[in-house]
Amino acid sequence: MQEILDSWGENHASGERRRNRMEVTLSQSLGDRAGSLTMSAVREDYWHSPHSASSLGVGYNNSWQGISYGINGTWSKNGGTAGGRTRNSQRSDQLISLNISIPLDRFLSNTWANYAMNTSRHSSTTHTVGLNGMALEGNALNWSVQQGYGTDDVGYTGSANVDYRGTYAETTAGYSYDRSGERLNYGLAGGILAHADGITFSQPLGETNVLVKAPGASGVGVNNQSGAKTDYHGYTVTSNVSPYRKNDIGLNTSTLPDDVELELTNKTVVPTRGAVVRADYVANVGSRALLTLVLSNQQPVPFGARVSIAGNEGRSAIVDEGGQVYLTGLAAQGVLNVAWEQENTQRCQVRYSLDGNNNVGGISLARYTCH
Repeated sequence: MQEILDSWGENHASGERRRNRMEVTLSQSLGDRAGSLTMSAVREDYWHSPHSASSLGVGYNNSWQGISYGINGTWSKNGGTAGGRTRNSQRSDQLISLNISIPLDRFLSNTWANYAMNTSRHSSTTHTVGLNGMALEGNALNWSVQQGYGTDDVGYTGSANVDYRGTYAETTAGYSYDRSGERLNYGLAGGILAHADGITFSQPLGETNVLVKAPGASGVGVNNQSGAKTDYHGYTVTSNVSPYRKNDIGLNTSTLPDDVELELTNKTVVPTRGAVVRADYVANVGSRALLTLVLSNQQPVPFGARVSIAGNEGRSAIVDEGGQVYLTGLAAQGVLNVAWEQENTQRCQVRYSLDGNNNVGGISLARYTCH
């Protein structure tokens, strides 16, 4: 769909539509201190074209006392029929890049100094130095300042950029210059996803996306996606996933409201390329309480007794040897059903009220008699 929309108004674009794409990626750890090695290969062919595009890459990455570095090499061959290219016009290129990143935690937290060098057979060699960092809750704000120099009349270049990723959108602003002039850019981008339960606004959508569904759990952060939080209804979208691979989608438990408890905080999805898959979470919305339950004779309720909220017998908790039970999703007042012995032949009820009870870390502490 995206390729068709991009082709509007371009006469040659119909010949550039991908027909097949094959990818292989290999990654091998070389030990705790020896770093890691990665290799990749990509090949594409196109509708209405005999041409193809391919690339081979190899990279080595390692770190030493917090300093990370890597060197990568890529061989590529152009494909497609853009601009009337013929088979003879296709050419190959080799690219070598070096990257070094040094943490500056002693001076500025979440800040790094970096250096990059890129050189290829058919273009200039460039060198870039700069600073980049993160700030605000969940590292939602990213900033960078870069200064570079390139051979073959590229000359000096520079840039300064900030990017803020919020629950419903992403905003960017930046300044850059080179020998051709100066540029100021700013933008606002977001995503809208319509699904069976309604409409969700989010950060910009990627090629492959995951709808996070945690009804009632609003304001909960998503791991590995800066600034992303569930909306008022408990929904959000994350695009930081890889197709055809296992992806762990985790919710940040430190951002959970005091009245929300999740039965699971991690889900694993395996999306196809371009898909939207759902990660469902069960959120128990309500007060949390650690209750001590005793019988009329003031003896603890028997160990192993099952406690459930009246009207919601599907969720239950187990009493420990001291008569204590931990419950979530409680209303301010209500009734608890307690049962024990074989086939729950022994029963009693507790009428509770959490108003005015001791509260430690968002958990109500109380003692009740079960009648």
